[in-house]
Amino acid sequence: MSRINQNISSMVAQRTLGSQNSGLNKSLQRLSTGLRINRGADDPAGLIASENLRSEKAAINSAINNAERAEQVVNVAEGGLQEVSNLLVELQSLVSSTANEAGVSSEEKAANQLQIDSILQTIDRIANATSFQGEKLLNGNFDYQDTASADATELSDVKINSAKLADDGTALSVDVTVDTVATTGTAAIVGGTGTGNFDAGTDGAGDDVGSYTIEVTGAKGSQQFTFADGTAMTEVSNAINSFADQLGVSASLSANADDVVISSQAFGGDSFVRVKELNDGTTDGSGGTFIGNEASASGSFSANADYKDYGSDAVVLINGSQATTDGLTARVSSAGFDVEITLDANNGGNTLDTFSFDITGGGANFNLAPSVDLSSKVSLGIGTVTTGNLGSGSAGLLSGR
Repeated sequence: MSRINQNISSMVAQRTLGSQNSGLNKSLQRLSTGLRINRGADDPAGLIASENLRSEKAAINSAINNAERAEQVVNVAEGGLQEVSNLLVELQSLVSSTANEAGVSSEEKAANQLQIDSILQTIDRIANATSFQGEKLLNGNFDYQDTASADATELSDVKINSAKLADDGTALSVDVTVDTVATTGTAAIVGGTGTGNFDAGTDGAGDDVGSYTIEVTGAKGSQQFTFADGTAMTEVSNAINSFADQLGVSASLSANADDVVISSQAFGGDSFVRVKELNDGTTDGSGGTFIGNEASASGSFSANADYKDYGSDAVVLINGSQATTDGLTARVSSAGFDVEITLDANNGGNTLDTFSFDITGGGANFNLAPSVDLSSKVSLGIGTVTTGNLGSGSAGLLSGR
């Protein structure tokens, strides 16, 4: 007769020992790794949450590293720009001292010119040498490219400081709408006689005008002018224009050549023109010429007549957003979009119209958020600072090279 031997107590002891060994191994593993969850069996739901948090942490750390790297890039570019700025200040000093022609010898002028040439060459070297990990920063590599439409010649200057472009290369269209044109300050010296001369006998009391003294003031300065009775309005206009740059004003004749219209050279609310009568040469304070704001006006002088007129800024929308304006210059600055334009008053830009251009590429792009998409992108334009690009179209460039 056969029988099966059993030792229940031993089996229970072995099972307990195995369980304790398994728990001990798990505890030792946790102690050695420092992690509560080392495999899916430890805590499936917890492992999923842990992996998600670990992924987010890695993305955040990467974004922090990107921000630090972006700061380093900007600091390098800023250092180069500061050196260029210092050289431009030195250049301005040399130009100003050389302009003192009577007090500067020809040898000094030649020496100054050599120094100026050296400064220009140094600026170009800085622009072409400033780099971060082999990427040149100030030679136009990170400047934006734009393509103007056929009617965008009315914009004399376009500065793109920031723009987010899609990764597929789609161009960003920019529409500039002028709702209100910019104006200049305007005053008129009105003869009102149809003769094109100063005349006391038409609009005034008929007193003889021996001489006529006015003070014309613009944004840059003021100047007194004295004209004799019968002086042609053409001569009055020419006399004022001879001081145009010193005063910041310009004078022109009205359509009938009988009146002189004086306007500020600049547009905008900060520009103005003021014409003040200092002496009209009459005994009762009235004469045949007066100061007003319309060349077609008529009337008589009052004693010590004084007229001042300010210009006004343009009202401009850029992509539907109200722009901050200063004369003919308008700028919209928001997160991811910073554009500044200048209307060309000499080419039809200061009119009620809409102009457009496309931003086709460029810019220095940084990803400063954990996600990788357009909303996480920060883009800024770093323009070229070579001497052939420093300056403006109206004032001229620093160098034609």
